Amino acid sequence: MSLAEYGNRYLPHKEFLRLCKDLEINSFTSDMDERWLELLEKEKILFPSCRIIYPSSYLKIINDVKYNPSNPYYGKNTFYLCNRYVSIDNLESNLHNFWLNKNLFHILDKQKSKVSKYIRNPKQTKFYKWKNYRKYVGQIQGMENYESTAKHYYSYWQVYHFYEITKACTLYYIINVFDEEIRTELLQLKIPLKKIFSGSLPLKHNNIKEDFWGRTENFEALSFYVQTLKKYDFLISQSKVYKKNRLGILDEESTSKYYKRLKRLTKIIVKKYNLKPTETHDFLKFLCKKYDEYKNKKKDKLVEFIKKDIHHLILLMQYGFDLEFDYINKQLGRVVSDYGNTLDVIFPPMFAKERENILYTLGLFLSSKLSCCRYVNV
Repeated sequence: MSLAEYGNRYLPHKEFLRLCKDLEINSFTSDMDERWLELLEKEKILFPSCRIIYPSSYLKIINDVKYNPSNPYYGKNTFYLCNRYVSIDNLESNLHNFWLNKNLFHILDKQKSKVSKYIRNPKQTKFYKWKNYRKYVGQIQGMENYESTAKHYYSYWQVYHFYEITKACTLYYIINVFDEEIRTELLQLKIPLKKIFSGSLPLKHNNIKEDFWGRTENFEALSFYVQTLKKYDFLISQSKVYKKNRLGILDEESTSKYYKRLKRLTKIIVKKYNLKPTETHDFLKFLCKKYDEYKNKKKDKLVEFIKKDIHHLILLMQYGFDLEFDYINKQLGRVVSDYGNTLDVIFPPMFAKERENILYTLGLFLSSKLSCCRYVNV
């Protein structure tokens, strides 16, 4: 299984659905997937993390450049845009190239942005059917081309919510399918209620909504931290300032510098989200309980996915609150069905590379000081 999308706070909805499929937490066709996501938004159950609305006139220009041979910029990588479209074009470029450019923070995470007029918060805006966003933008080889003026983005952590919502909405019936009359009704998408031998009812759906809605701020902080660390590691890997051997491993001096800056970055994020040790500890307990639940449900891929979140949350607690792993481990204690401390179960001392990473600290790293002035607009 590829976990490449782990830590990405802004996944286009099709990529989000592919991630759900990779994690084996849905079984719809692609068309039904989109309809299901749309329905969940309409019913105010699961919202996109954000939505970008593109001017249809801008999309017409892009379509013409790409597919109209008579356009003077046809086939060229650069083309002229009038000033009114420069900001939306820059936004599009930043969205496509975030994991390759030198910006540590995602453009959609910046509080002060020239492109904010194109960005919508689905929780705070009126719902529109997704098909209503489709507009005519030109032609491709003589055929009319329609594109959506909206892009719906989901955060990687919403796969947990998606899984639990879908699970809660899945009903199981025991019906005698050997009865031809019953089979005929089923093929007509009719459920013969009087012929149901046994069935299940979703009785915990409100708990599921409250579980995740009540943890949104926690997940926002954690996902911001994970995404920032992923990008930070990428920038370090590309930097010539950090000395590495032929295998790309940092030397001792560069390693010390790496961890000093990592601690400073972690404390900045703790301050940005106003995180407190007690609340973060409760969130860690919540994640561990979900880990245990998914493990008992044999959702192995989802278990590995949430294990990464637990790992990063522990790092945040260590570097953001100056806590030792052993202290976090003892404070958490046992919250899963296995015997022993929960973190010893999730990260067994004999085998877990993650545990080695979590336990690793540096004296210089822990004694470094913090300056937040450069990041006030993050």
